[in-house]
Amino acid sequence: MRIESSGVSEQTPYSAWAFCGGGAVGDELAQLVLAGTKTATASALLAFELEQEPLPKVGEYSVILLDSGEAAGVICDTKVTLVPFDEVSGARAYREGEGDRSLAYWKKVHRKAFTPDFEAAGEALRRAQAVRPGGICAALSGNSKIKREGDKPSLSVC
Repeated sequence: MRIESSGVSEQTPYSAWAFCGGGAVGDELAQLVLAGTKTATASALLAFELEQEPLPKVGEYSVILLDSGEAAGVICDTKVTLVPFDEVSGARAYREGEGDRSLAYWKKVHRKAFTPDFEAAGEALRRAQAVRPGGICAALSGNSKIKREGDKPSLSVC
């Protein structure tokens, strides 16, 4: 689905962020979204709590950033649920599109990604909850459809 055919206005609220806080892994995940392989994503609930950020909501848009700060694309959350870490399904792991797409791979990389926040908070990883399991609906490839105002990219409907 391309953003210009979705009826999204330039005034639509959105957030801008990079997968995994940026870096090569974040860029790789952004490319998986653009390729249509990654149709879901997950974050630790604790990360939202520590940063005092609200959970994503269905219908919210995000500009996905590359490590360079350039916009890779725009996504829209189509489903947001809380799932205990140990209850994430194989189908859910497959939709994340990472590695061999297995649940074992998903748990390995997400345990590694989530552990620092949990250790810093003195909590056990089992409390982790994955969000956005239904995930990502609209990926817009091509920076030409995203314009920048100051340091923040903005949606641009062509």
